Amino acid sequence: MHPFWELQDVVSEVILLLSKADKARVARVNKRLWELAIPHVWRHVRDVRYFFNLFPSDLWISVKGKSAFPPALERELQDSDWSRFLFHSKTTKTIYYDIGSLRNVIPLEILSHSLLSTSFPTLERLSVLGQTVEEGPVNIIPLLLRPSLRYVKFHTQISDFKSPFVGPLGTIAESSSLSLEEMALTSLWDLGPFRDFGTKAIEFQTGLRRLTLLSMSDITSMVEGAKHLPFLEELDVGTSQVYSRLPGQDFVSGFRSLTTLAVTGAPADIHNLLRSTQSDSLARVALAPNDIRAVGIYPELIAEMQRFRSHLLHLQLTLNVPSTWEDLEPALALVRLQTFGLTQRGSNPHTITDAQVRRMVDSWPHLTRFRLKSESTEGLQITLSSLAYIAFKCPNLRKLAVTFEGRQGLNQEFSNRVDALPESSEKSLELLDVTKSMFDEGDEERLADEIFRLWWPKARFCQSSLVSEPSVPWEIDDTYSWPWRGNRFITADESPRLLAPVPDPPTVETGLALSARVSPPPIAQPFSVLLSNSPIMHRFWEITELVLSVIHLLSKGDQARLARVNHRLGKIAITEIWSDVPDVRYFFFLFPPDLCLWSRHVESYPAALRRPIRTSDWDRLVLCSQNTKTLQHTIQKGVDEVPDVIWSHDKLLIAFPNLQSLNVSVLRNVPPGLADTISPLLRPTLRKLCLSAEISRTGFPFHSALRRIAQDQTLSLDEMSLSCIWGINHLLNAGSAAVRSQRNLRRLRLYSAEDIAVLSDAARYLPYLTELDVGNLGSVLQPSNIGILDWSADRSETYFRTLVTLRASGSPIGIHKFLRGVSSKALADVAVRIDIPLPAMMKPDVCLALQAFRATLTTLEMIISGAFAWEDLEPILDLRGLRKFALTYSNSAVIPQVGDAQVLQITTAWPHLTSLSLNTRSCRANITLRGLGYIASNCPNLRTLIVGFNGTQQGNPSYLAPCDKDAVRQEMELVDILWSHYDPNDELRITASFLRRWWPRAHILGSRMDEEKARRWEEANRASRMA
Repeated sequence: MHPFWELQDVVSEVILLLSKADKARVARVNKRLWELAIPHVWRHVRDVRYFFNLFPSDLWISVKGKSAFPPALERELQDSDWSRFLFHSKTTKTIYYDIGSLRNVIPLEILSHSLLSTSFPTLERLSVLGQTVEEGPVNIIPLLLRPSLRYVKFHTQISDFKSPFVGPLGTIAESSSLSLEEMALTSLWDLGPFRDFGTKAIEFQTGLRRLTLLSMSDITSMVEGAKHLPFLEELDVGTSQVYSRLPGQDFVSGFRSLTTLAVTGAPADIHNLLRSTQSDSLARVALAPNDIRAVGIYPELIAEMQRFRSHLLHLQLTLNVPSTWEDLEPALALVRLQTFGLTQRGSNPHTITDAQVRRMVDSWPHLTRFRLKSESTEGLQITLSSLAYIAFKCPNLRKLAVTFEGRQGLNQEFSNRVDALPESSEKSLELLDVTKSMFDEGDEERLADEIFRLWWPKARFCQSSLVSEPSVPWEIDDTYSWPWRGNRFITADESPRLLAPVPDPPTVETGLALSARVSPPPIAQPFSVLLSNSPIMHRFWEITELVLSVIHLLSKGDQARLARVNHRLGKIAITEIWSDVPDVRYFFFLFPPDLCLWSRHVESYPAALRRPIRTSDWDRLVLCSQNTKTLQHTIQKGVDEVPDVIWSHDKLLIAFPNLQSLNVSVLRNVPPGLADTISPLLRPTLRKLCLSAEISRTGFPFHSALRRIAQDQTLSLDEMSLSCIWGINHLLNAGSAAVRSQRNLRRLRLYSAEDIAVLSDAARYLPYLTELDVGNLGSVLQPSNIGILDWSADRSETYFRTLVTLRASGSPIGIHKFLRGVSSKALADVAVRIDIPLPAMMKPDVCLALQAFRATLTTLEMIISGAFAWEDLEPILDLRGLRKFALTYSNSAVIPQVGDAQVLQITTAWPHLTSLSLNTRSCRANITLRGLGYIASNCPNLRTLIVGFNGTQQGNPSYLAPCDKDAVRQEMELVDILWSHYDPNDELRITASFLRRWWPRAHILGSRMDEEKARRWEEANRASRMA
């Protein structure tokens, strides 16, 4: 498989976007995906009953309907029956358990078995819902309390001494292995022992960081139990009803580590809790006073929060009791507030006016979220003037929700003239929620487009109801777009926050379940119920481009199996399966099996048809070829068993309508006279064509294809490659005509072991050619029947005017003459491979020809095979604009070509180098540490260095690295020392004393060293970097 699938974290994130059913199907693609997907299938399970579905189906008969007794075992329970249960429970992190759901459904022998206590070893979150107080003869909640647990939630409506929660709470209080971080206890009525054991559990869980306590009864003792918890950061206390019945009591001081406090209850109780809080880091407070007996809140309650003004950033008030502005006025002293929310429920005779809004804005200059919502417009009398004041005075505001009067009769003093806002204000606000504001009929769009849009040009406008409170008290909700333009929800572009994964619908989750009404599935099909569902897929899988990029990394076989996951993935995967086909013959196996007998013998001839071919026989081939973009076709003797009548059939001409790349290879043993199998595959959509052969002769398959390319006016290739190692003379005429006919060619490659200069002459007038790879260029340009100019003699005409990249190989004379014919004014990248025949020596002609491109040339690569002297290369030092230079050569013991002196010349001539490679194949080092010092001093922008050097102390008797800080180059990323020579076990000294002092952040390696030396260099690289 592709290395991508070895990145477990990345693949797991992709699998998480699938529904539970599709995760199970992905697990069937191959073993690797099974290992990655199965843990996610069983990681979060919404009902513990699902696991009991993993027992063998013959162990007991499921109970249909209500029963007074649990089912009996049909046979003796064995340890092997637990294998699947224990295996899948190993990865479970979250479990939901509804008390009573297992009663009279699961045999008692299983619920009381010792192996049940060994399951779920990594369980982190446990939520238990108790709608009834009866658990049955076996309480499994204590068996689910694991040392790995971090979150526990117990919820019941009524509790008494028979409550199944009493025992687990006692276990939590007594267990020394449990270390919870979060606990939520909810009991609506009659707490009784639930309160007492809950208090003990809270007191003994000293590692708690988040605690939620909700009830309609007295929970004072439970709150008291949490006051001395040393790490408690978040506390949520209150009721789930409108009016509290908590008696007013004073709390002892505590809660010294709180950062978040949310309280619902009587104002007196809230006041007492605030007085008992001694935290010096309280940053978030959400208060919801409600008490039918209270006349209203009082200023002392809000004034109590002034003790936290140095660190209080977020304040949310939800008022269910009458209040006045004087009650809220002490909040103005909280000068560091960044979020303020005020929600008024019910009728309130006392209102918030424009004057109070201005005082709030002036008192809180750092506001980023501001919410003023009222159930009725009588509660808030805010006009457009307040919104204008907010727009000008709150430059950091990101979200604003306000209930205001937008009717023109109440905004007569407001001027429609809107002055320009500061640039910071125009870019700040992201969301405006108009809540239950009042407008004149049909006036919403005028306000939105002519006023609000001028104040906040990039904000999104929405209108939420008072009921839609956000899950986080100090966040502002965003729902329907405003003004209402049609019956639609906000789009993903309008609200990126809504792109969070949507929970799977209940029908998908029950795919894993063992329902009390159905029997367990058979062992061989653990996901039989799963596969019968049709879940709603995550939005990610609707983005075809992203899904294709992931599917592309799978093998063809795995893509075919993935296509069976569901219809959506099947449609995308099939497209990818047939988009890149390694052999055109695979398509012919889509024909009906009764059409012909496909023979696979090496010496066989094309298969004969068993019956006449029908039009319907082509349906599957034509359908699958619709998606084919890249096709390879290999012609070899005895394997091309496709009947000739298929290659010549008219239906083949309508196949592959979107073909863009065609790669044809002809092997050496192909006899002449074969049918033309290339021309039927040429399409007007084709952009890339590669023709490759070992040897050419008369009657070669390329002849007719090249003639077709030259004559077909519908073909417009961008890239073309023609490679024929031997016998290129047989293709000169047809190849030259094909190259000249493709006027839109951007990239061209011509290669042969013989002289190909005549064929390259056909490309010199192509008007858009930017990349050219040509070789082998012989020593003499031979005239031919198509004629060729001697470019070195005639400079009145210019050729290859648009070249940007050039790759050329051949003899020095052939390359020199070719370069003299190139007149491009944009040539930036040149690579030449020079083959010097023995015993000749290289001459400076090639390097002199490169000087014609000194204004544009930035990348130069030279590979020299044969003898040369440094003086032959010196002309390239005039190419002052070079950024990348690579020289690969065979060093000579008689004539040392590149040493410290030459390195000094190179680095002085090209100070802007970003990449430098000096590689000799003979592994003789004439460059010493002094030469590397020249590179470090003269090339400040270098990122990559590849060089072999002599690092022995004998070769560097007295050289020391310069101590000048200016010589340190922080930009170097990679230093490859190849095969460098040095004294044994001297890697650390060279690295620390020289290389690391010059290039402190570079990664140092030896790519051409043996395994032992490469390992020691890797260790020296790590040790010197740490030092």
